[in-house]
Amino acid sequence: MAPKPEISVDSLISAFSNDKVIESLSKVLQPLIQCAVDNAIEKLTHELKQRDVIIANLQKDNSELKAKLNSQSQYIEQIETYSKQENLIIQGLPSNMAESVSAAQQSSGDDVHVAHESSATTESTFLKFCTDRLGINVKPMDISICHRLKKADNMQHPPIIVRFTNRKARQAVLDSRRMLRSSGGGSRVFINEHLTRNANKMHATARKLVREGKLQQVWIHHGRVVVKSLDGRTKALSALSELDNL
Repeated sequence: MAPKPEISVDSLISAFSNDKVIESLSKVLQPLIQCAVDNAIEKLTHELKQRDVIIANLQKDNSELKAKLNSQSQYIEQIETYSKQENLIIQGLPSNMAESVSAAQQSSGDDVHVAHESSATTESTFLKFCTDRLGINVKPMDISICHRLKKADNMQHPPIIVRFTNRKARQAVLDSRRMLRSSGGGSRVFINEHLTRNANKMHATARKLVREGKLQQVWIHHGRVVVKSLDGRTKALSALSELDNL
C-alpha cells in the first residue's frame, strides 16, 4: 500500500496563492454566489410585497373601524343628548335642611344633626325658588325627578337636577334665567341645560375661544353647542375637532 501523502497547512496556503487557482475558483463560485444572492433578494422582495398587502388591508380595516366607531359615537351622543333634553341643572340653590329639624330636638337641647336633604325637600326648595325668584308657577306634576347631585370641591351647594314631564314648564324655567340677573341679592343661582360630557368640553373650549377673540359667540340650543364664527357663520358642533375649522 502506498503511503498516505502528508499535506501541510503551508502547502495548502502555497497552492491557493497561485493566481490561476484563485481565478478558477472565482469563475466557479461567482455564479453560485450570485444565484444565492438573487434567490435571497427575490424571496425577500416577495415577502415584502406580501407584507405590503397585509399592511394595506390592515390600514383599510383600521380606517373602516375608525369610521364605524365615529358613527357609533355620534349616534350615542345624539341619544344621550336627546335623553337629557327634559332636564335642567340648577347650581347654587341652597338647601333648606335647617327647617327640617324637629321641635323635640330643639326643646331637648340635644345636638342637632342635619339629615341629608330628601328628594321631596329638594323638590319643594326648587318649586319655591321658581315662585319667589323666577316668578313662574311650576307644579309638582310638571316634575318627574328632582334631587341633588354630587357636590364638587369648589361648590358651596350641591347642584340640583330636575327632570320635567312638561316641556313648556321646562322652557319657562329656562327662559326665566334673565330674572336671576336682574333680581340682585341672595345667592347666585345658575340654570343650565343638562349637557353630555362631550358637549361640556366643546362648550368650555368654545367659550375660551370667544374670550380670546377667535369666535364671536357661543350658546346652547336643545343640548347642542352652537357657535358663531368671526365672519358670522353659525354651526352646531358635533365634535371638538370642528372648532379647528372655524
